[in-house]
Amino acid sequence: MRAFAEWLYGTPPSVAIHSTLWLIRLLQATHLLTAGVAVASGVMIALRALGWQRADEPFETVWRRFAPWLAGSLAVMVATGIAQTVGDPVREFTAAST
Repeated sequence: MRAFAEWLYGTPPSVAIHSTLWLIRLLQATHLLTAGVAVASGVMIALRALGWQRADEPFETVWRRFAPWLAGSLAVMVATGIAQTVGDPVREFTAAST
């Protein structure tokens, strides 16, 4: 796995990501912010399912309001997570083994 990570570190996308100081920080911030959006959307859907919040609205209405935020934030988290892994693959692939 380490050989693959070292190879990936030398590829042009990885070099572009890890050589641009602000890009890693932007990816991390975006990843964290979208994690918050995902949690908040999921909580609102769960609270409505339990009948603890927005009980006066049909579940479908609440679902249509928050599901796009949940799906969109998960998609952005996948993209930023992949980009962060490509940006520093050696650290990401060897973190679990240390």
